[in-house]
Amino acid sequence: MKKSLTLTEILVSAFIIATSFTAVIVVFVNIGGFTQTFEKSYYATLLAASNLNNLWLSVREDTWDLGALSSGNHTLSSVTMERTTYNLSYTVSNISGVDYRKVDFKVSW
Repeated sequence: MKKSLTLTEILVSAFIIATSFTAVIVVFVNIGGFTQTFEKSYYATLLAASNLNNLWLSVREDTWDLGALSSGNHTLSSVTMERTTYNLSYTVSNISGVDYRKVDFKVSW
């Protein structure tokens, strides 16, 4: 009896290998999409933190009702990073009963 591979065995093994390679390629393609989404969120977080730090530096009793911390909506200039444009805005509102301000910061892309 001769020990060799039949054409059916070769075709089945080729199909299994092709299916495995396809699965690996699909995983890598999907990881690329998740990475891009993560990078955009990461850059948006950095921009928000940087601008909130700038607002924190503006906290002064003598300028409380002027400029960057006055109540209302504020729009900052757009920033482009890695071919993505980020639009920055924030809303300053008074907290009733205390002399505090609440800042809601929004970054969209």
